[in-house]
Amino acid sequence: MCCTHSFDEVKNEPLSPPVSLDGIKGMKFFDPHVHMTSRTTDDYRAMADAGVVALIEPAFWLGQPRTGIDTFRDYYSSLIGWERFRSSQFVWH
Repeated sequence: MCCTHSFDEVKNEPLSPPVSLDGIKGMKFFDPHVHMTSRTTDDYRAMADAGVVALIEPAFWLGQPRTGIDTFRDYYSSLIGWERFRSSQFVWH
């Protein structure tokens, strides 16, 4: 749209054809940077359905004051404990 067109004209333009995903159907994917601690389990399901089989969870210190080494240990423990368990509920076949 440019300055000489109205919104009504744009609204009536045909939509682009959908992208064919046949070429990647059945492929497995690796997500190298995803913050799953701030996502829902629905996101794990959607990723599994899309073919994501592995990911990296970069640490970003979720909402805790950085007061000392014990705070980091708690956070790290949640990543390798709880988050690993949570993700294991969505096994990829």
